[in-house]
Amino acid sequence: MRTIPEAPEALCGADTGNATLSLEIKVVTPLFGGGAEAGVNDPVTPIRGSSIRGHLRFWWRATRGANCESVKDLRKKEGEIWGTTEEPSKVSLVVSNTRGHGKRQHTDDYGFDRYGPEAYVLFSAKQNKNVLAKEGIRFILELDYPKNLENEIKPALWAWLNFGGIGARTRRGCGALFSHDFAPRLEDGQLSWDTSYFPENVVKRDWPTLPPGNQLLWKTPSGDHLSAWK
Repeated sequence: MRTIPEAPEALCGADTGNATLSLEIKVVTPLFGGGAEAGVNDPVTPIRGSSIRGHLRFWWRATRGANCESVKDLRKKEGEIWGTTEEPSKVSLVVSNTRGHGKRQHTDDYGFDRYGPEAYVLFSAKQNKNVLAKEGIRFILELDYPKNLENEIKPALWAWLNFGGIGARTRRGCGALFSHDFAPRLEDGQLSWDTSYFPENVVKRDWPTLPPGNQLLWKTPSGDHLSAWK
């Protein structure tokens, strides 16, 4: 009778030098696009891992790019973390448990005032008769990456979740995100950000960066994200 050999040590719970992170994320404003086809919501996979990877790559440049000595150095470092056409990314990213996928139809002005600020944001969607994914989508984002990249990955996540979004028109507030783990907290009337994962030697350069300690003015009326967006 043949016996099954024991699994190698690396598969038996040995420390691989990797860190894992699991986040529950909510989309708090309407999602425009986000699928494989530009401007179109995917009814099966409204949240795509490849899209998130692209956003994180951008926000890594914004938060950590200033530590690079040159554009060449930045591209090299970026490729080492997020991958290139020749080398895979060191960051494994999986989207799961997506739920709450409703729709906003262009035929009723997406449920907003025809002359309100939302109409300005969504004019291109209305013009092309795109259907929007309704706010309220929730999903789990799981990441696996080398522990020595902790101070590279978390700043990008922090910025993406608080300043970015998913899909198109994110600079107008579409596809805005909320994650309890990375959200600012109000303490004694002041905003408090957990920036413990930012290295102390954050370099400031002439191009825009997001070092820890940036002071932002914001207010969410009664926790109503759509009112805040408006």
